[in-house]
Amino acid sequence: MGLRVGLLHYTAPPVAGGVEVVLGQQARLLADAGHHVRMIVGRGGSGDPRVEVVRVPLADTRHPAILAARASLDRGSIPSTFATLVATLAADLRSAVGDLDVLVAHNVCGLHFNLPLTAALRQMAGAPRGPALVAWQHDLAWTSMSYARQLHPGLPWDLLRDPWPRTTYVAVSEARQKEQMRLSGLPLEHVRVVPNGVDVGRLLGLHPSTQRIVEGLGLPGPWPVLLIPARITPRKNLEFAIRIAADLRRLGDDPRLIITGPLDPHDPTANEYLQEVDGIGHSDCQR
Repeated sequence: MGLRVGLLHYTAPPVAGGVEVVLGQQARLLADAGHHVRMIVGRGGSGDPRVEVVRVPLADTRHPAILAARASLDRGSIPSTFATLVATLAADLRSAVGDLDVLVAHNVCGLHFNLPLTAALRQMAGAPRGPALVAWQHDLAWTSMSYARQLHPGLPWDLLRDPWPRTTYVAVSEARQKEQMRLSGLPLEHVRVVPNGVDVGRLLGLHPSTQRIVEGLGLPGPWPVLLIPARITPRKNLEFAIRIAADLRRLGDDPRLIITGPLDPHDPTANEYLQEVDGIGHSDCQR
């Protein structure tokens, strides 16, 4: 039997956004793995009948009360409505997560877009009971110059950088991991790196046969891919692409050069050119 997993964010698909795309993909992949998945969001829904959606209106960054509170908070002033908003959100969260095993909060612990929601979630993290909390950090407000004027000393802004109790931190990259460690003082072993779970074939709309070819080539990978969707003929100057791949390799990278076009059906010397290109590739890329 799978876990009961909650995914918390301000919005969900079909609302457009990078985190929203990841949220939708995670929900589907977790459901594929046999887990019960519940999205807890202010706006949007999964579009997958297997995924439960619980809408908490005040979780939406565009809710009028949240917009008004943020305008005040961005100036460094805590609005008179803040405590009431936090209390309402805390009650909504307790109702939404009470039966969950794990709650994955996307960006809520690191960004200032809805500080009442952050404060409400922090209350839950400090409680003796409740689901295990995972702070999935795509972005960090305190390490971004873009948000410097909107952050201020003290609470609630400090919630975005101080480590939380009973919370597992996940960074989407090693760079973000280092930022989180510098910001919070957490040791390396307390900030895990987990790249966002995305089904590349589904996201790109790959045909099953294309997907099999891609997987056979070991794609996607940590190296650059040079794609040439052109016929194998001298006028396409494939030698230039080979030289680029060779230069990248000499610089310490490990590129993949993929030519998807067929032989030119009108050129009787096409096979000879293919062998010539293949020989150049083996020669240049092994230097």
